[in-house]
Amino acid sequence: MSKFARRLHASRLTEGSVDSNAWFRELLRLWRPSGATSEKDAEGRISSLRLAVRDGYLSFYGAGQQIAKVKCTERSFHEEVHRKYLEPDQPKGGDYVRPAPPADDAAAGILANRVATAAARHGREKLFVDEVIAANPDVFDLEVALTLTRPEAARPVAVRLDLATLEPHQDGWRIVLWEAKMANDGRAKSLTEPKTMAQHRGYSEWLQDEANAAALIAGTREACRLLVRLRELAIYAGQIDMPPFGKGIVATGGNSGTPLTLDPKVRYVIDAREDTRGTFIGNGHDSKLRDLAGHVQVIGKGNPLKLDAL
Repeated sequence: MSKFARRLHASRLTEGSVDSNAWFRELLRLWRPSGATSEKDAEGRISSLRLAVRDGYLSFYGAGQQIAKVKCTERSFHEEVHRKYLEPDQPKGGDYVRPAPPADDAAAGILANRVATAAARHGREKLFVDEVIAANPDVFDLEVALTLTRPEAARPVAVRLDLATLEPHQDGWRIVLWEAKMANDGRAKSLTEPKTMAQHRGYSEWLQDEANAAALIAGTREACRLLVRLRELAIYAGQIDMPPFGKGIVATGGNSGTPLTLDPKVRYVIDAREDTRGTFIGNGHDSKLRDLAGHVQVIGKGNPLKLDAL
């Protein structure tokens, strides 16, 4: 049975939750949806957040770094933070800590400090992914985990994809999953078989299972519905100029019965903007990856970041 799900308890997605939890209000204020450029501080570091709906919680990311997990279940509504983003005097325990709720007038500053601390860990690939999100308003998920269960493995293994987006397809919309790589990443370069293909086979195995595909489609509808509601709460929290979502998210999250399908073939987007010698294409790495995996979009210097729609 598939473990893929996207759901939050409706009792937590209220204006009352925003009013009575300053930390939640500030997270929503820093959220920038797909299609919007991330904010940057005076030093050029990303200072805003992306948001993804999970099963029972929200993930807030700064360039791929998870700044907060917000539990949204019937029994629980609180944030959890990885201790590496907190002051060192936190109580001992696991990696994730449930910090004490801050005072209303301190919440914004505490969150800003946490985001700035995470900025030191931003990698080039995740910064590229963030730029792609800014250029594509129908990206509805990031850091998408697909759980594989294999007979030889003692426990399920999660493989992660960078992006999930929607593209027009026939009379509705289609889910497309994307893996991002830098042109100088050795895992994407080979004239025989790039190392990334081992993970790609895991994606394909998961997506070709009918139960998994159905769960992904159902989860996408719910994620889009919840994103629409969360945007309303972000506006209530103070983002009066919150940019709109893409047409696919709005249609999929509405009650219009818009047809929704899935492309079972994961696509690749390659950042070749700093490949000044053109070796990724010139040495045939794009061609080999395309032969084995399917669609590969190579973005060179000056190219738009809009993802291909097939």
